[in-house]
Amino acid sequence: MGHDTMAAGSTPGLARTLRNDSLPHVAQWIVTYALAIIFLVFGIAKFGAMAGESIAPLVMNSPFVSWWHTLFGINGTARVVGVFEILTGLLIAARPISPRFSMIGGAMAVVTFLVTLSFLFSTPDATDGKGLTMLGEFLLKDLVLLSVGFWIFAASRAEVRARAGS
Repeated sequence: MGHDTMAAGSTPGLARTLRNDSLPHVAQWIVTYALAIIFLVFGIAKFGAMAGESIAPLVMNSPFVSWWHTLFGINGTARVVGVFEILTGLLIAARPISPRFSMIGGAMAVVTFLVTLSFLFSTPDATDGKGLTMLGEFLLKDLVLLSVGFWIFAASRAEVRARAGS
């Protein structure tokens, strides 16, 4: 028989992977790289022409980061945030090479999303008296991203400890 013939009961590629209980393993890499891509895309966008103006209302009203505008200006603040986001994405993506770097990136993601979730309470346009506005709903999704960042931190930390113990 030719190369196209499979042994009885064998399943090619992804189907075999999913059947062999490695779906959680596949899922962890999807989640890890999804968050890394989000950070990279949003970080790069902070260098666009309108980036400073788009994040200004969020940053200016924050009790945690409003001082950034005084220190860096509107566009400088966007660029500082962009550099932080790009670095976070790269560190998260480095997990196969260095779980320690990914653990640091996960911690940076947690800090990022704690700050952005605080914007729900400090940005006047996040609510309208009846509930969340579109801006508030946009910020609320960061609750899931906060959880993903924390999971990446914890999984990377466990991997660092496992490698140290072996």
